[in-house]
Amino acid sequence: MFQANTWSPGRRRMTVGLLAILFVAANITVLLLARRSDAQSISAALAIATKSLPAGQSGVSYPATTMQSSGGAPAYTWTATGLPDGVTMSPSGSLSGTPVSGGSFAVVVRVADGFSAMASAGYTLVVNKPLAVGTTALPAGQVGAAYPATTLSPSGGTAPYTWSATGLPAGLVLDPASALVSGTPTAAGTADVAVTVVDATGATSSAKYSLVVTAAPTITGPPTVPNGQVGSKYASTTIVGAGGTTPYLWSATGLPPEDHGQDPGGEAQPAWWRTASAAAAAASTSPRNPCETMDI
Repeated sequence: MFQANTWSPGRRRMTVGLLAILFVAANITVLLLARRSDAQSISAALAIATKSLPAGQSGVSYPATTMQSSGGAPAYTWTATGLPDGVTMSPSGSLSGTPVSGGSFAVVVRVADGFSAMASAGYTLVVNKPLAVGTTALPAGQVGAAYPATTLSPSGGTAPYTWSATGLPAGLVLDPASALVSGTPTAAGTADVAVTVVDATGATSSAKYSLVVTAAPTITGPPTVPNGQVGSKYASTTIVGAGGTTPYLWSATGLPPEDHGQDPGGEAQPAWWRTASAAAAAASTSPRNPCETMDI
């Protein structure tokens, strides 16, 4: 005789509960798979957003720099190759350290996100040499004359630069941005000049110079010149100059013309006056006490 297989109410409730649990677990699995798929789609768009790396300077702390990414899924892990000696990158993407030497470095940066998606970017990182004042000397000046245009030059460092100077002769100034020394000296003498340059990183360098300013040139003698005589050679006369900067260039106006008349014997007479426009040889080579002459 057939006997129906019947479940007790307790067993039916347990069965329904297990089915409900299986249904919920299946939905959760589908949801997690969908979210993972979405996350993987996002990570496919992972990229490095930082466009360039700032220049550094040998012996100076590298500017604080943190790499930036776009897309992907947290957390991000950063690595880099080709960095200058003394500079490192942390896993969080921060660059730090002090470059040891100058140069141009090819750096490759990589980032990995939470789903192991990868992105990379290449950069040229420039490390400038230590800052120094490149100008070796300042030209001499002259009282009452415009100072020769002189622009100081830096060596190494990071632009822009700011310049300053102490001890410049009266009448001269230094432009802090262009590094141009200009003006008109007002007094003769030798000035001890100290020049300082500061670059964009705050590094400084100084140099010292002796700047000579000579007096304006003057004619010191003789107070008068001898008279001449038609037909006779003029007595040699030396005009003496002092001050200024040698060599001198001499000139004169109002000199008597040369005489080309005839002597009683009928022969041509020699010129008795020489032109005074000539460059004279220096009697002293000292730029502080120059003395030159002109013969007439």
